[in-house]
Parts: sequence; structure tokens; C-alpha cells
Amino acid sequence: MIMKKIILESLRNLSEGDNKHVNYMFFQNLNTIKEAVDSMLAMDPSTLDTIITNGHDWAADHISTSKDDVEEVYNFFKNKISDVQK
Repeated sequence: MIMKKIILESLRNLSEGDNKHVNYMFFQNLNTIKEAVDSMLAMDPSTLDTIITNGHDWAADHISTSKDDVEEVYNFFKNKISDVQK
């Protein structure tokens, strides 16, 4: 929950023109990923399943590896924040 709050506040600051973050591209990339995921989740699952099944299984592979990468970064930050709060 704390991680989500930090990310949302950082994204809000960026959208309000607060570019004091050295790693602003990190936050912009998070926002881009979130928007893309939200958009794909809003698509018809049956249509996506048909497309993936008909020769585009690479899409499922990319999502799988991306999930692993995002989860790894999330766990890193979660543990760092946990260490700081001790």
C-alpha cells in the first residue's frame, strides 16, 4: 500500500509539472505501463485470446517476462522501504 501511495504521489507531481525528480523517466515509464495495462484489460478477453492463439503467442510471452521484471523492481522497492521504516 505504501509503495502504491509513493508511486501515485510521484506520478501526480509529474503531471503537475514538478520535474524535480532526477529519474522522471522511471515514473513516466510506470505511467505508460499502467495506461497500457489498463487499456488491454478493458479489451475483450475473447478477442485477445483468439489473436494470441492464432500465431501471436509472442504477446503472452512478452507479458510474462514483463510481469517478472516489474515484480522484481516492485519487490526491490518494497524491501528497501520496509528496511527504511524499521
